[in-house]
Amino acid sequence: MSGTAKIMFLWPTGSNDILGKIIQTGEGGEDEPTHVAVVLDSCLLEATALGVRKTPLPKYAHRRRQVWEIEVPEPTHGVLAAEILEGRSYSYLACFSGLLRDRFGIKLPFISCCQDDCSEVGTIYLRCQGLEVFGIDNPAAITPKDLYVEMMRLGGRLVEEWLIK
Repeated sequence: MSGTAKIMFLWPTGSNDILGKIIQTGEGGEDEPTHVAVVLDSCLLEATALGVRKTPLPKYAHRRRQVWEIEVPEPTHGVLAAEILEGRSYSYLACFSGLLRDRFGIKLPFISCCQDDCSEVGTIYLRCQGLEVFGIDNPAAITPKDLYVEMMRLGGRLVEEWLIK
């Protein structure tokens, strides 16, 4: 039984979004997403500095964002994936790994155990539902931009967009 999963991509809000600008500068693109959140039925699932948490859906009403939907083979596994991911620690090392990979082509040969950044949460969530996201590539080195491009490559479709800058 196939179904769909949704992923939200966010861009920095402007010059006051210091962390977003640092990530954007590190990943090398001016107009690229810097954060990812999984869209669940009644909330978002995202990696924050406090770890992987469920947050309110309207949390990013002030941000430029897009929601992408993609077909997944096992949508019922999404609930279990969210339960497994929630409460895990945030991985700053995964963010650094993404920078090394995108900027310098360096892939670190490990996965951060029980620690995730935002792109890792999105990637693991989709993989748990049977979608072959990035093959066997290390999810710790995947950036928001990488997941954005992969969603398009796999046939995802844009379902919501807010162009607030």
